Amino acid sequence: MNRYVDIYTNILPTMDTVGNGAPTQEQAVRRLAQSEQNCIKTVIAAPLYTPETYASPDEFFEKRREICLALNAESAKLAHPVRVQEGVILQYSSDLLRLGDKLKRFSLADSRYMLLDLPIGHLDANFYDDMTKLQVVTGLTP
Repeated sequence: MNRYVDIYTNILPTMDTVGNGAPTQEQAVRRLAQSEQNCIKTVIAAPLYTPETYASPDEFFEKRREICLALNAESAKLAHPVRVQEGVILQYSSDLLRLGDKLKRFSLADSRYMLLDLPIGHLDANFYDDMTKLQVVTGLTP
């Protein structure tokens, strides 16, 4: 039987995603069990990173890592454990490129992809230029 990957999962207790509150620990464990029942083998936990919420990106990454480790320990109790990998949603802003090579830390599960929360409405030419520059500078595909 094939098993699937969910790349945008709101599963980390105390860490919000875009437009959704963070689940409780009990809800997160239930979501792991539901993922197992739905033949999902890997979930990429994708909380929203906002600079206003965390003292530094390092604080965000450390918190995310600790929660993912705890959920993987819970998942190990399942008949078909669901692997919880680290991801992130990064809000797009025109100054995003100032992070340069540091943007690589914002990839989905150490891949060459990243999730961006885009502004509502029209995207101007600067946005498309920024996306091209982001790919050239980091090697990541938004």
